[in-house]
Amino acid sequence: RLLLRLIEPTSGSVKLNGAGQVTGGDSSLPTISDDGTEVSFLSAATNVTEWSAYYDAVRDRPPHETVLEALESFAEPGLAVDLGCGDGRDTVELLRRGWHVVAIDAEAEAIERLRARVGDSPALETEVARFEDARWPCAELLNAGFSLPFCHPDRFDDLWRRIHASVRPGSG
Repeated sequence: RLLLRLIEPTSGSVKLNGAGQVTGGDSSLPTISDDGTEVSFLSAATNVTEWSAYYDAVRDRPPHETVLEALESFAEPGLAVDLGCGDGRDTVELLRRGWHVVAIDAEAEAIERLRARVGDSPALETEVARFEDARWPCAELLNAGFSLPFCHPDRFDDLWRRIHASVRPGSG
């Protein structure tokens, strides 16, 4: 089963204000086909600047509700892929619950922060790569939480096909 929930991607340049809140960009919502297999965005891909400040602002936040809801669908842990894992707020929860995780992010700093949080866990594989270019195995759970809006619209259809194809049939 494929679960997709997208939260208002933005267009233009996104920055952090002094309180660590994301500002800038025009809000737009994706359009999702009736069968839920196709997503298209109405605006250009998002760029975030000042990643260090962003990671500092979101440090110690709990896992996203979407991940917690998805985990309720599984009787036992398996293999998860976390695309655009950031500093690992969802990856850490997956590991805590016994999952093996392949965590991928374009920012080396994100992977460094994730590794600092979990150490040398044998249940964690990491890769520094844009998820449009990364390779990952088929898995029971694929989390792309809040990172899909960062995919350039010209590459989204291919990425979506790859995501859909890499979720093992009968998962969840």
